[in-house]
Amino acid sequence: MPNSGYFQKTIYTFINNKEELVVKVIQKHLNQNEKEISEIISHSADALDEMVSITRHVLVFLRKIQPSLIFDLKKYHPQVWKLIETQHFSFIENVIYNNIQRESGRACTDPTSMPKLLPDYM
Repeated sequence: MPNSGYFQKTIYTFINNKEELVVKVIQKHLNQNEKEISEIISHSADALDEMVSITRHVLVFLRKIQPSLIFDLKKYHPQVWKLIETQHFSFIENVIYNNIQRESGRACTDPTSMPKLLPDYM
């Protein structure tokens, strides 16, 4: 394993196989990402601030991902990709749903003010 500082024999004393290693790495990343999003939620001023901040967070993450990683996960580790789809995507859907539910009672009294607000968030 180049540049990792570990030898394959050392890693496999803690992990049974490559699939388990991939699952553990992805699970750790998902947990960290969900923690970061939860922190964004707790520090957001309102629903719009929350969604813009989460969007920025996701965009930064997506810019770092190589498309080949997604391809490889789907092709060679479909159970791991299913974990991402079920756990992480449903987490994000719940965040969006909760945001909408929380703010659904608040109507924008002046719809023309929305375009003025958006540049402050961008």
